[in-house]
Amino acid sequence: MTKKLWLNAFLISPILAFYAASPPYLSQKFDFRTCLLFFTVITTIGLIIWSIHIYLVIREPQMNNFSKFLTAQAIMIILRILGKIAAPDYEIPGPALENTNIIYDLFFLMLPNIVIMILCNNIVTSRNKEIAERQVQELKLQNSEAQKQVLVQQLQPHFFFNALSVLKSLITSNHDKAEEYVVRLSHFLQYSLSAPEADVVDLEKELDFVDDYLALQRVRFGSAFTCGIDVPREMYSHKLPVFALQTLVENIFKHNHFTEKKPLEFQIKYIPSGLIVTNKKNPAKYVQCNNTGLANLNSRYKLLSEKEIIIEESEQNFTVIIPIL
Repeated sequence: MTKKLWLNAFLISPILAFYAASPPYLSQKFDFRTCLLFFTVITTIGLIIWSIHIYLVIREPQMNNFSKFLTAQAIMIILRILGKIAAPDYEIPGPALENTNIIYDLFFLMLPNIVIMILCNNIVTSRNKEIAERQVQELKLQNSEAQKQVLVQQLQPHFFFNALSVLKSLITSNHDKAEEYVVRLSHFLQYSLSAPEADVVDLEKELDFVDDYLALQRVRFGSAFTCGIDVPREMYSHKLPVFALQTLVENIFKHNHFTEKKPLEFQIKYIPSGLIVTNKKNPAKYVQCNNTGLANLNSRYKLLSEKEIIIEESEQNFTVIIPIL
């Protein structure tokens, strides 16, 4: 920030001096040499005022603007008085020739003081805003990463315990099915461990992950559930937050009671506003429903895209619509 302040000081001070020195020269009140001297003096005054404000901004950030203005004004008046004492016969060339009293000096220095103070404040405010926005973005990313890790921790213990139990049963009863189950489980594990490195993933990868999950659940539950997936292939390259679709599918299994005689029915379908995941309700009796997973997913959507999920519930169905990014 200091570098930017000094850069503006050395750029703007000559510009202000040029505008101050040009009218007397153009109106031929003063010759070129006198106007050049006037230009040099005003540039020097501008740099001194910039120096004062840069010091106050860096060293005294808690000082209010009025105090900064008075401090700079007082210092410049003192310097002007000392200059008169050191060189009583010298006057600033230009308009000041006819106005040598201290009141004129006060107003002569006031305008550049105000302009430079405003410019300094704008630069500092802009810099502070950039820093604040960067910090907010970093906090958002950290929050999103924490939420992903929570999802992984929730997913793995609950699911893996059941998966290992199923695998143990298959090994003793059906070697071919056990081998297929291990392949599906390895795909599932690979994605669940590698995917959290990204904030968003291709829809195709999420669908493949859900497909592995459903295949594993089908071994466990058989025909106790049916799932229809209707997503056009041209949408596969679009993005979703990692585990977004998996979270919804897992919630369906977690919060509903189902058997082969009364199977669980749900579907995943593409609509213009995103993906709609809906299931027929048959609530499980002893499962606590606190919507933590959905709240977590909604927070991640807002962090990544400022979009939100839509939840619709009726007596028969529970529906969640998630935007595609």
